Amino acid sequence: MRFLPVLLSLSAHIFGVPAGRLAALLAALILLPLPAWALDANKPLSEFMFQTWSVDEGLPHSAIRDIAQTKDGYLWFATHEGVARFDSLNFTVFNEANTPALKGTGVITLLPSRDGGLYIGLRDGGVVRYLDGKFAPVVSDPPLPTGRASLLAEDTSGALWCSVGSAGIVRISGGAAKLFSVADGLPAGIITIVRATADGEVWVGTANGLAVFRGGKFVSKPTGSWLDTTGIADVLRDSKKRLWVATSGEGLAIVEGDAIRRIRRPQGLASESLTRLIEDRSGSIWVGSLEGVQRIERDRPEHIERFTAADGLSNNNIRVILEDSESGVWVGTDQGASRFRESLLMTWGARRGITQEFTRTVLEDRSGRVWVATADGLFMMQDGVSRRYGREQGLLTTAVLSLAEDPNGTLWVGTNGGGLHRLVRDRFEQVSAKLALPAVAVRAILPARDGALYVGTATSLLKWSWKQDVLVQRVMQAQGQNVEQVTSLHEDARGKVWVGSRSGAGVIETGAVSPVMKVVDGKSPVLAINGDQKGRVYVSFTTYGVARIEGEGANGKARFLSRVDGVPEQSFFVALDDRRGNLWLCSTRGIVKLPMAQIDERIAGTREKIEPAHFTRADGMASTQCNGASQPAGWVMRDGRVLFPTAKGIAVVSPDAKMLAPRKAPPVHVRRVSIDGAPAAFSMERGVELPAGTHRLEVEYVGLSFSDPEKVRYRYRLEGFDETWVEALRETKAAFTNIVPGEYVLRVRSSREGGDWNEEGMALRVVQKPHFYETSWFRWGGLLVVLLAAFAAYRGRVRQLESQRTLLHVTVQQRTQELELEKQKLESASNEKAKLLVQVADAARAYEKLSKEDALTGLPNRRELDRFLAHEFERAVRNGRPLAVALGDIDFFKKINDMYSHAAGDEVLRSIAQILGADSRNLDMVGRYGGEEFLLVLPDTGRDEAHAICERLRQSVEAFDWQAKGAGPRVTMSFGLAALNGDASHERLVARADARLYEAKAGGRNRVCA
Repeated sequence: MRFLPVLLSLSAHIFGVPAGRLAALLAALILLPLPAWALDANKPLSEFMFQTWSVDEGLPHSAIRDIAQTKDGYLWFATHEGVARFDSLNFTVFNEANTPALKGTGVITLLPSRDGGLYIGLRDGGVVRYLDGKFAPVVSDPPLPTGRASLLAEDTSGALWCSVGSAGIVRISGGAAKLFSVADGLPAGIITIVRATADGEVWVGTANGLAVFRGGKFVSKPTGSWLDTTGIADVLRDSKKRLWVATSGEGLAIVEGDAIRRIRRPQGLASESLTRLIEDRSGSIWVGSLEGVQRIERDRPEHIERFTAADGLSNNNIRVILEDSESGVWVGTDQGASRFRESLLMTWGARRGITQEFTRTVLEDRSGRVWVATADGLFMMQDGVSRRYGREQGLLTTAVLSLAEDPNGTLWVGTNGGGLHRLVRDRFEQVSAKLALPAVAVRAILPARDGALYVGTATSLLKWSWKQDVLVQRVMQAQGQNVEQVTSLHEDARGKVWVGSRSGAGVIETGAVSPVMKVVDGKSPVLAINGDQKGRVYVSFTTYGVARIEGEGANGKARFLSRVDGVPEQSFFVALDDRRGNLWLCSTRGIVKLPMAQIDERIAGTREKIEPAHFTRADGMASTQCNGASQPAGWVMRDGRVLFPTAKGIAVVSPDAKMLAPRKAPPVHVRRVSIDGAPAAFSMERGVELPAGTHRLEVEYVGLSFSDPEKVRYRYRLEGFDETWVEALRETKAAFTNIVPGEYVLRVRSSREGGDWNEEGMALRVVQKPHFYETSWFRWGGLLVVLLAAFAAYRGRVRQLESQRTLLHVTVQQRTQELELEKQKLESASNEKAKLLVQVADAARAYEKLSKEDALTGLPNRRELDRFLAHEFERAVRNGRPLAVALGDIDFFKKINDMYSHAAGDEVLRSIAQILGADSRNLDMVGRYGGEEFLLVLPDTGRDEAHAICERLRQSVEAFDWQAKGAGPRVTMSFGLAALNGDASHERLVARADARLYEAKAGGRNRVCA
């Protein structure tokens, strides 16, 4: 360890990085779990999550010329219509119209600088530097030659290299510029690539070969090979110090010492006209070409994988490739930007040979084959090969519903309308006739350990011997009726057979099915029954969540797990123990992982909430709709992968514990600050200052996560204003009204779903300036004036008494008259005082009203809504009364502001407030929740009645004469409605209404979703 300071000092000198910064970087690299930060080099490209952005998603132009990521985490995209900054949710476009420094017809190249800034090469000439929120031209002496700045590089000394038109390349150091041309050793004046390497060299590719800047000058023909005279597209020095050279028509070359290996079409390249090269963190080499992107194993260059437009790429012409800080690989083409990233889930579908992607059940047999049941037959998958079984292989019908494997290894198959089959020597034998089964739907099959085969159909439950091939009995209910619509069968650790059906759950005892009355409602439809390693049974219901049952049969003890415990849904198709400490559930809204330890703690009463991980399309699912009501609706493979049948193939969950663990919360950045609806200047160092009389402050923020922005959650608090944290969930805007003069700090924290909160978060200083009459000097001055007036009154009173003493000789009548006059004066003074007290009380009431009302609409503000909703929520829970809330949002409100002015937008808000207030009941509260959102609190109101109220309000808004208000011919609103249903808090009730509002927006707007 004593050599470490010397090593750091030497490394700092070589790489031009301060030793302290290098030490911090080294520590981060040592502590960083590298495999979690790199794309799996062994996973096919088709199995990564893939997404594309174009003009429709906010890019100013589809042709992406370059991509860069700055140290603050933002991604930047160079286009013909300017440069776009991406924060994972929104693009912010900078161009000549809003940024004078970016003059001309677009941006052609980007380069992050070492100090955290960004160099921007302009298509019409010149270089602009972005730093600390400001754009400024790069000035040199002499000035840069005329021509597009198409390529940029920064060497280890901090010098900036810039190619300029056909003049060559310029080196700018300390403001001094030096032009290098053909006369200085360049093979050609037109530069095609410039790359600065960590060893201090600068490699330059031209249309006529390579050159390298070494020892203060350019060395031409550095490789002594054909590379020195051919068109060069890109140069890469990999982590093993080998030089990779992409050419414009001669393929790819790997230079190692004096040896050069050439890779062309016969060796696997899809195209020999290449464009870009990068090495990702796993060591794989990504190659861009005119025929898509290819990935090459660094140590086995003969292993080449291709991904093109036919696989989903936006376009085959690859202009740039970038690996971001979260190991996502971005590809820029002529038609947008695409990204490959790791995901917890992958899908087995048509690409894996499952031509019917609507899958029903799945099973892995003892030989490792995976069987997938669909409406178009049975698919067997093994070693990457898929085979379909249908009528040709003996199935009476191709609609397969259920699967099971008995202890002898025989595969049993239940069909819809074709009865029961078993696999015998690669063909299916129909056995329904032996069981006296009609052609009915078989949804559940259970080969029991004692040799019995239980078959559950829509009309009966049969017990058959799979050992002796004979029908044993038709199992009846304890009351003598048939067991109908069997959906699930399970044998627990004690050998008891559980039966799930549309009429509830039961256990076979003494040859009959006895309802488990002491455990669950016997009439609750059951979707699945499963067990865990500890012998506990899980019953999945259509509406009650999942019940964990410990104990035997009807004497077992049940504990329901539902929304009040933190489980996100109420209906699940299966509950699987993955043998790694997790319980996996699936529903029509995705897949849920519950840590077993947290379930135990919740049941024991030592944990308030289970913290689930919820996986959806954002995690790699092709469809969030899982399928069930036939078995098995999920399977845990021997290698730890968990399989779920969905509407689009089989969802496969990786067993990688590092991927299952929530990732670190992303850093939070402020995107925009608005004061009374107008953009305001701010800085993180100085904060933001609100002028006196400010009514509304809005702060938009974002957590920079490009891997899973959908899973980032937020909470914020204005210290000195908010008593507690506001749980914003996915909302990326904090709004405050009528802030009292003073200094505050807005803190925003982020977390990923199921992970810890970012305690550091973001802090923005907020100063609300007072009116002159709200300042301390004005208050003290007013107090002084009052004291002086009182003193003057006192002195006057004393003089008056002295005068009265000198007039004692005046007659009694005169004295009486004077006293009467004094009495009148005192009464007048008393009246004046009473009036002053009334004025003070009126002012206090008016101030209180301002603190509760929204200044623009006159409706209750968010603070008053929260107080009223908390009170009504407590009353509803205490008295068992219904309660509903609705979030209403004005559709396309931004367009109203943009098309008709903010004044028209304010008029729309006031009119909406009048409509909602006029059409609401006396017991309801309607208030402005924030921006264009309104919250309706509906006490003593059930879901149906609340839905009718919201629909009436929606119609009133739609029918209103908006043309007269200057807001266009039509304004509509979308409502999200939630009724009290076991919610743990009123914030959770509002969150569910917000989720419904999101559905209303996604479903087309101008609707009510409940």
